[in-house]
Amino acid sequence: MALCLALIDDEYDKINFKKIYDRYADDVFRRIYKLVKNQQDAEDIMQETWFAVAKNMEFYREKDEDSIRAYILRIAKYRSITFYHEKEKEKKHQYDAEFEDLADG
Repeated sequence: MALCLALIDDEYDKINFKKIYDRYADDVFRRIYKLVKNQQDAEDIMQETWFAVAKNMEFYREKDEDSIRAYILRIAKYRSITFYHEKEKEKKHQYDAEFEDLADG
């Protein structure tokens, strides 16, 4: 959380971020883990999600609790989907490289 707080200049936003994080972090992690089914990947996506929230704390100033939760869960979902697609591309490139090695050898 310290890295996220370092991204926030306004003291009010730092306090608000801590409250939001404490309130939703477990729920966000469970949602991410349910999508990726891997502890380390979920932790990485969790960090990316909270970085995105920290970078845009002014956006959350006037939002109600339900909206804040919905926005954060949406960020987590899309970060998870992006992560999945990137991982699939990486697997494909690795497979292609192995196949080329077999074809050449």
